Amino acid sequence: MKIIQLLCFAFLFISVVTNIADARDTWAMQQTGVNTPLNDLFFVNANTGWAVGDEGIILHTTDGGASWSVQYNDENEDLELIRVHFIDDQTGFAVGGEFFGRTGVILRTTDAGQNWETITGEDWEQLYAVSFRDSQHGIAVGGYVFESFAVVTSDGGATWTEPDFDSDSQLLDVVYVDEQNGWITNNSGRIFRTTDGGANWSGTVVENNESFVALSMLDNQRGWTITMNGEVYRTTDGDGWEKISEEIDFLSESVLFVNENDGFAATFNGVFESTDGGVSWAQTLEIGFQTVKGIHQAPDGKIWAAGTGGRIYVRDGEPVSTEPVPDMPARANLHQNYPNPFNPTTMLSFTLPEPADVRLSVYDINGRMIQSVASGLHGAGTHRYSFDARWLSSGLYIYRLQTPEAQKTGRMMLIK
Repeated sequence: MKIIQLLCFAFLFISVVTNIADARDTWAMQQTGVNTPLNDLFFVNANTGWAVGDEGIILHTTDGGASWSVQYNDENEDLELIRVHFIDDQTGFAVGGEFFGRTGVILRTTDAGQNWETITGEDWEQLYAVSFRDSQHGIAVGGYVFESFAVVTSDGGATWTEPDFDSDSQLLDVVYVDEQNGWITNNSGRIFRTTDGGANWSGTVVENNESFVALSMLDNQRGWTITMNGEVYRTTDGDGWEKISEEIDFLSESVLFVNENDGFAATFNGVFESTDGGVSWAQTLEIGFQTVKGIHQAPDGKIWAAGTGGRIYVRDGEPVSTEPVPDMPARANLHQNYPNPFNPTTMLSFTLPEPADVRLSVYDINGRMIQSVASGLHGAGTHRYSFDARWLSSGLYIYRLQTPEAQKTGRMMLIK
């Protein structure tokens, strides 16, 4: 009898643990009230977000996705809005156009979407992505089959001009991680990088004739890109790319990594997830032939996905403990680098009391930025990054942590 009781207890325990894990990994579909295909979404905080799609539609939520309303519907039913991006809680951009009509469009708002201004040009091609390196300077990219197209702004998106950009096919995605470092993918296997804020771009042939449809960069060294056929490539230095995963699913649309291990891929049949840096993948959202097109992490850590049929899905991350975290600071804390002095590498670390968007950078004694070490959303806890200074001269250097609430600096000495 005692053995039977133990077995029953063990079975109950396993069932409870399994149910907790299943709940954490469950995607919940949100009601939008529309059937229009949705291509992308973006949240500026836990409650406020936008989703864009075909027929020039923009949806808006102010209650964390519990309800969505149509904020904008363009009179041109052939307009596809492919990507949406906000640089603050008021200023945002939706880009797209007409593929067959060969027109590109940028919609801009400066009042959280109450009004959207249409910006276009006579010879603009369809736009697929947009990214800003600061509040004033941004780039939108696109093109048509074997023709690339890009426009840049230096006044917060009020006006846009065409730069001199050399590519042999459509530009499919663009990501800036700081004021200097950015990447662009194209439709013929090339990835471009800038280290001077877009003044110059250098292209690398990663895989001939591959369509690198989406990028996800954690900082100026670590990133991933995915092909239309679902093959995943990774960089650990920002320059060289290697294939780490074969085909995930036919017609992959987007990729998102929230840290160096956990990633999400939006595909023709749903969402796949990786917990080992993109080497292996498992499907966690299966919706038949309803394609998931865009995937995004909100500032509160939730993962959002948008797709055909007007469908929006949300997934919680790891559950947050309600128990107090020992030795957790009330504010962000930047630690002294170790070792110090150092040659040529040292460890930079900081601790956050709660999830926050951060930027960790290194400067020379004259205030010139040497390297962006880390940027983007980081969870609560301590984060460590190795800084390699083998290419620098001996001397004093400054490292700076910036968060929405504070800015902290430290000093370190390189001795060769």
